[in-house]
Amino acid sequence: MKTNIRSRIIIAVVVCLVLISATLAYVLFEQSRIDKKFLLVDKIISHTGIVDQAQTVFVSLLAEQRASIRVKKEGSQFSNLIDELNALLETIEHKPILAEKEQFLLKRVRSDIARLSSLSSNLLVLAGSTETSGKNSLLSEFDALGQKITTQLDQIHIFLDHELEKAFHEASEMRYGAQKSVVISGTLLVFFLVFFSFQLVRSITRPINDLVKATQRLKSSEWDYRVNLDTGDELEELADSFNSMAEQLSHQHLSLKDQLDRHSIQLKERSLDLEILLLASAELSSELDIEQLLKLMAQKLTSTLKVTYCRIALKDSEHAGPVIRAAYPIRMLDWEPGIGNELDVKYCPDLQKAFDTGRYVSVSNTEMFDRRHKVELEQIFTSETHSGLIFPLVIKGRSEGAIILGESRVWDREPFSQEKIALCQTLINQSVIAIENAENYVSLHSMFLDTTSALSSAIDAKSHWTKGHSKRMTALALRIGRKLSLDSESLNLLKVGCILHDIGKIGTYEQILNKAEPLTDSELEIIRQHPVKGELILKPIHKFKAILPIVRSHHEKYDGTGYPDGLKGEDIPILARIAALADTYDAMTADRPYRKGCSRLEAIAEIKRCSGTQFDPSIAGVFIEILKDEYS
Repeated sequence: MKTNIRSRIIIAVVVCLVLISATLAYVLFEQSRIDKKFLLVDKIISHTGIVDQAQTVFVSLLAEQRASIRVKKEGSQFSNLIDELNALLETIEHKPILAEKEQFLLKRVRSDIARLSSLSSNLLVLAGSTETSGKNSLLSEFDALGQKITTQLDQIHIFLDHELEKAFHEASEMRYGAQKSVVISGTLLVFFLVFFSFQLVRSITRPINDLVKATQRLKSSEWDYRVNLDTGDELEELADSFNSMAEQLSHQHLSLKDQLDRHSIQLKERSLDLEILLLASAELSSELDIEQLLKLMAQKLTSTLKVTYCRIALKDSEHAGPVIRAAYPIRMLDWEPGIGNELDVKYCPDLQKAFDTGRYVSVSNTEMFDRRHKVELEQIFTSETHSGLIFPLVIKGRSEGAIILGESRVWDREPFSQEKIALCQTLINQSVIAIENAENYVSLHSMFLDTTSALSSAIDAKSHWTKGHSKRMTALALRIGRKLSLDSESLNLLKVGCILHDIGKIGTYEQILNKAEPLTDSELEIIRQHPVKGELILKPIHKFKAILPIVRSHHEKYDGTGYPDGLKGEDIPILARIAALADTYDAMTADRPYRKGCSRLEAIAEIKRCSGTQFDPSIAGVFIEILKDEYS
């Protein structure tokens, strides 16, 4: 039977009280028996005293009677002693202390005392008589009877002494036995109480310890640990509540873990998106060529957003609608990129909406196959497209173009989530900044080239013989550079360096530059100073730092006999070697005051002759191929 803790405690208290009460009752019962036994001892002692007193009285009675017989008259105390003796014997005659034998003996004593009293009277009568035989006979009988009574009283006394000793021994044994029983009972009671208390406490503390252990296990993240109690009390209810709580915590933990895992995945995705965004932004920001920038934008948007393809269209002054300038598919598609195609905005309502609102427009799967979007599907999207996004390119507050994203996969959910749209918008914002930077760079670079061209024209204008020389030389050098597969940056440096290669002549006298006769040694020395002067002029301008080697070294020779530094072979910068060949070719084929320009074939022959001495042989060979291809 299952009981709660309160009931168990009440039962334990009741049992303890019953045991204590039983023990006390047993002690009281034993004490009562002992008291009765000692009461019997007291009675025996009292009876023994009475017998002693009776013996004393009887002795006095005999003495009194003998004295009366001698004086021949009855003593004054004899009858009183007889009465006292009878009264004493009567006191103990009917008491249960005496055995049947002693009761009978006591009756005999009383009978003999009566006989003795009669004999005493007869002796007093015969005391004055001369008849001695009768008197002696009575006297002998009197003495014998007195002796008999004395013996009988002694026997009663002995019996009482024996009973006293026996009763006292029994009382002592009872008291010892009672004390022993009390000690044993008390010990057993204490042991039982301790054992019962231990079991009671154990029945409470063990489940509590199990609960504490379960709490610690739960604290250690053992969410599946449960407490199994079958006590049928409040602790079992507490265990059930604990298990319910643990179950809830386990579910909450799993839920939180799932949420944490999802958030971790989302955080990793956001971190990856941010990393991709930063890398893409860095790449976009570093690209200053507008066409390359648009291609890079299409590639980054497609790969970052994991869409099927991207198209970028920009407005220009030559077309009524935006023109597709860049496109990039994430995989091979059956499509035409449409580079150079003009989009007719009036037949593309979603594109027009994006331009009008300045906000993105999402085109769903069902809208793709709406008749109203047929032209838009053909112009902007592809036949494989199931959903799309159109982002306006807002540059300096105006819609200057659009970014078109297409998705050919069929998704169970919206393919363009808000997170993806936000990432796309951020990347587009960075792209807009990159476009503005590229346009600013183009504008500045154009201004820079115009400035350098103006400087070059001013230099060439110092002598009508060298007019147009820098432009012709620049064109030749760029053809060589492209043939050598130089990158765009190197070609740009080569272009600017060739335009400004003779800027040092700005300080040379015009009469020397226009002199019809051959120059003197001193005049040649002045002319040969123009590379160094040109470097000194351009050096303070940071923009021209990269072209200084071209300006200084375009008169160096491959064999080391050139000026101003006498550089040799590969020590001469490659752009300076290209510029030197282009400069020499234009100088050979142009008229001078002191000679007429040579023909193309003569110039080729001279270049071949000077290959490896004045010119880099590899560059000379490439240049000769260019000239032959041009006139073949």
